[in-house]
Amino acid sequence: MTKEELIAKQKELGLSGIDGLKDEALEKLKKYLDEQKAQLDTETRRKVRAFWIGVTAVGIVLGIAAGWFGRFMIG
Repeated sequence: MTKEELIAKQKELGLSGIDGLKDEALEKLKKYLDEQKAQLDTETRRKVRAFWIGVTAVGIVLGIAAGWFGRFMIG
């Protein structure tokens, strides 16, 4: 699909440029995420959240350690 065809399709659908497309995409994404959340019970979501908090904390510590040791290698 060429750019011109995409612009024509947007006008056909009544979308106003990129902003209309962006809003529509955000609405679809929000709907998809809400459906995914609805499939998980509260306890499972808490466990998943705790897992990702742990992964993030480990990543931050490894990043700081790499930066600390990397500064000795640079100068």
